Amino acid sequence: MDVPTVIKISRRLAFRYVKIELIGSSQYYDFKISNAECAAVTSVTKFPDRLQPNANKMITDIDKIGLNTLKECMQTVYEDGPKRDRRLWIGDLFLESLANGYSFKNYDLTKRCLYLLAGLSDHKGDLVGTVFEKPEPHPQALQYLMDYNFLYNVTLKEYAIATGDKATANDLWPVAKQQLDVIRKFVKADGRMDYEKANKEWWLFFDWKADLHKEAALQGIAIYALKNTYQLAAFLDKKDDVKDLPVLIARMTKAAKQYMYDKQTNLFLSGDAKQVSYASQIWMVLGGVLNKKESQQTLKALQQFKNAVIPGAPYLYHFYIQSLIEAGMNTEAKAYLTNYWGGMVKKGADTFWEVYDPGNEYLSPYQFFPINSYCHAWSCTPVYFIRKYPEIFQR
Repeated sequence: MDVPTVIKISRRLAFRYVKIELIGSSQYYDFKISNAECAAVTSVTKFPDRLQPNANKMITDIDKIGLNTLKECMQTVYEDGPKRDRRLWIGDLFLESLANGYSFKNYDLTKRCLYLLAGLSDHKGDLVGTVFEKPEPHPQALQYLMDYNFLYNVTLKEYAIATGDKATANDLWPVAKQQLDVIRKFVKADGRMDYEKANKEWWLFFDWKADLHKEAALQGIAIYALKNTYQLAAFLDKKDDVKDLPVLIARMTKAAKQYMYDKQTNLFLSGDAKQVSYASQIWMVLGGVLNKKESQQTLKALQQFKNAVIPGAPYLYHFYIQSLIEAGMNTEAKAYLTNYWGGMVKKGADTFWEVYDPGNEYLSPYQFFPINSYCHAWSCTPVYFIRKYPEIFQR
């Protein structure tokens, strides 16, 4: 290298520390490194107001770190995380866009991501769960995530209602309708989703949890997607396009109660082994399978069930907090948010992690525990809760 020279690392990196190691130098002169600097980049241009002055410090810290997590993942798309390949995933898009709507309000980014995913759908019109921008926009081959596809419609509905942008919603309505055909294809005569078939043909994600049985969760999220899509249709005056949905929703809801709900325990059971998991209860509550009182009974029973399969990542914890709020369990929602994300705060997080289990310090989806933030964008959603429900979290 020439000396003096300016050295610039072109790839955007995420890091806490930089180590510069001296390999060799001339015996005739010394050298120095000067003017080291980092250029932080984001698509964020407008910062949100501070929280209420009476919000406690832990909530304030969680909000601050959540905003930082989100801001650094808001680039040309809502990234899963800046450390690895910086992909756009539908699940991350949904959660990041919710948090953005109550903080930075960069709705153009949400709109761009919705179009990008739609434009890269396959020849049948099915969405691919994750896409790349470089070297040119393309989907990742064979990455079909059924539960993520369902969340695309919910993301579009939330965007349309938040912005009033009916032009975009109408433009993407055919894409949303196409995803409903996935549900119709897998619903059996008895109203249950064909779990075995779905599990063979699609990736059913729901959570980083190897032992999670996902049949009940799939039933719940399918109902949730149908209801949200029908709300989008009502917003666009397109109910006639999906006039079969009310009957389909009722049939699937009845099947969920008939085949998966245990009246003795007030819990939903999944699979032949009758597994009790947080995922199953969460998605049945969010799907509106139970009324508010019944939802409370189920979530309280879940907290007392010692062998329930707990969430493995902030992704599913988001939906757990939402289910508690939907059930009117506001005190519990604040406690779980404070304890879970606050646990990361106490352990020194400056952005929240992709995976966090308070009982397992070594948990990582990559079999290497120092790396648990490759795809951490989904952990930003305390921002959404704290700012959407100030009466719960800022009081």
